[in-house]
Amino acid sequence: MPVSLQEWTEQLTSGTFPVLRSTIDNLNALYADENVGYRGLASAVMSDPGMVANTIQIANQDQKQRLHQSIHTVEHALMKLGMDRASNLHTDLPILEDMLKERSVTVRNHIMGVYERSHHAAYQAMDLVRRMGDPEPGEVYVATFLSGLGEILIWLYVSDSATQVLSYQRDNDVTPEEAQHAVLGFSYAEMTRAIVDKLELSPLLSQLLEREKLDNPRCLGMLLAIRLSYLAQYSWYNEDMLQCMADIAEFLRQPLEIATTIVHSNAALAARHHQYSIPAAASLLPLLSHGLPTRLLDETAERVAQVDFPSLLSHEQLEHIVELSKKPEIDYEMVVQEAKPSANVVQELTIKQPLEEGHDTELIITEDEEGDDTYIISFEEHDRKLEEEGICPVPDEHSVEEVIAHLARQIDQSISMPEIMKLVMEGMHDGLGLTRVAFTMLTPDRKMLKTRAVMSKDADWDIRHLHIPLEPENLFSHLMSRPQALWLSDENVDKIWQHVPAELTEVLHKDGFYAMSVYVKNRPVGLFYADRYNHEHHLDEHTYDNFKLLCRHASKAMVELSRG
Repeated sequence: MPVSLQEWTEQLTSGTFPVLRSTIDNLNALYADENVGYRGLASAVMSDPGMVANTIQIANQDQKQRLHQSIHTVEHALMKLGMDRASNLHTDLPILEDMLKERSVTVRNHIMGVYERSHHAAYQAMDLVRRMGDPEPGEVYVATFLSGLGEILIWLYVSDSATQVLSYQRDNDVTPEEAQHAVLGFSYAEMTRAIVDKLELSPLLSQLLEREKLDNPRCLGMLLAIRLSYLAQYSWYNEDMLQCMADIAEFLRQPLEIATTIVHSNAALAARHHQYSIPAAASLLPLLSHGLPTRLLDETAERVAQVDFPSLLSHEQLEHIVELSKKPEIDYEMVVQEAKPSANVVQELTIKQPLEEGHDTELIITEDEEGDDTYIISFEEHDRKLEEEGICPVPDEHSVEEVIAHLARQIDQSISMPEIMKLVMEGMHDGLGLTRVAFTMLTPDRKMLKTRAVMSKDADWDIRHLHIPLEPENLFSHLMSRPQALWLSDENVDKIWQHVPAELTEVLHKDGFYAMSVYVKNRPVGLFYADRYNHEHHLDEHTYDNFKLLCRHASKAMVELSRG
């Protein structure tokens, strides 16, 4: 049996990780559906840390052979492998339940407890950083979900030593890490980091486990989520949890009541995807302690007190709790960061030459009054007819998946800026039914955003030549202060519209629009804007989520473009 951390790492990475039987069953059912997409497959994989590790490991083995950048999200890994190869990943894998048949109840429950805790933490971390404008929350999910990998494997392969760790900790009144070092010679976290580093599963998790640069918002969000998941195993209502909630509220820049609602709804969402043989953390939400501060209970008690566990939350209860958690998503107080020195202007990202004339009949190249290239993507003829009749194009989610898959395939190749914009805007138009889409870029002096790519009707001069001032402070300078998104809706228009620059009030749609800032290498680059010309066809939450998803993939493609 291996003794040192290095020996254990070599052995544990020599084969495949065990997976849950439910994961195999779910993937078999999905692959039997000819309409299955990568997003659905990724959702099934992401409930099982073993399957997540296997998928990313195999995809990265291909990347190494091709000298490409490593992959850190499940969906990207599946896209890189392709549907045919991905469909064979889950066959002939060791089944966790079979390996645990002869183990004690203590061992089985502890391993399932780590699965549940890691799963809950991953959901919390992903949502926390998403609310702070993270461009790739899927990476945060994977990093957090794999944070318990070392503990799982030690309990699986040397359960006697793992139980000794618990006894040593109890008998000597030391920290878990001290007990792990005393019995094993290394900690569970060190085991996790060694495996993650060797297989390049998640540089973000390695950074977290190094305990360096923890002022990074992603690491802070992960630490808060992991701490929360540990506490939620025992109680949602004690002083430690109250302090954790207060820290999360500060992280989100939200009142405690709103942060508590967000966290509780995330626990409910995680419970809906729970497939482990122990109760989910959300099952403890109704177990209220006497004398608890009312400010913590008012937002949650009535919505969860009637839950019948272990059946968890009904669909209606879940929808209610999730709906409440959406408000507000961004602090719209106009407190904007001071402009950074001009040296921080992104120099690496430049607009490449437009596509050659005739390369694509839908791409029209024009110049604005200052001679700058603007890439105009025209509507199809049938869309002009729809516009005249006041009908929005029918959204086609399959088109969105195709755009994302195409970007993923091309991300390591010589894709140009016009091609990125064309793909993303077609996804927004054809896939989401958005009829005016513009990408604006920062001017060199960082005082304005100007249109560089647009999809709109031919006569819409204003959106094609959009100039968004960032001084004095306004809604868009606030959006550009960090990576974040905005949905102007009926519910927030009274509060937000007053911060729209006066010269844009006749150009932008007061009935509703989406906007999202784009950062490359932690530096602001530009902003996506999108709306619908027919005011009777209101924007919705699902379209908003997909708009942000396309923006994040555009940002990722720009990162690769800037490396060229």
